[in-house]
Amino acid sequence: MNIKLVRLKSGDDIISDVKQNGYMVTLSNPMRLVFRRLPTGQTMMLVSPWLPNELIEESSIDFQSSEVLGLFTPRGKLVEYYSKMVEINTERRENFGKILDDYLQSEIEAADLDELETEAELEAEVSAEMMEAIEELKRTKLH
Repeated sequence: MNIKLVRLKSGDDIISDVKQNGYMVTLSNPMRLVFRRLPTGQTMMLVSPWLPNELIEESSIDFQSSEVLGLFTPRGKLVEYYSKMVEINTERRENFGKILDDYLQSEIEAADLDELETEAELEAEVSAEMMEAIEELKRTKLH
């Protein structure tokens, strides 16, 4: 593993397993780092998945290296923390995937497709319910 802190042109700070191949960069299990300064003067760090992990098969992304402003080596304790958060996020993604699969299967079995006027209505209904489930997961932070 090649865990790095990545500063992107977008301003995002990401911690991830990084692979470079020519002009392409692959981030595996990227986590967004957000720093908040508290009124006490202390800094608080929040970590959250950078990709919509509940909806994708693999937690990785490829993009051009020109989008990267800098790569930095994180401290050992931050690497340990990141590794633990990846484990937790992987479990959550797998659990959510099972819940989503079960839900969609039950909806397919229960839905009376003749009552729906179009496929677009079914898609909108399922999308709205999926978004509600995703919002519920977002309310539980990974820190």
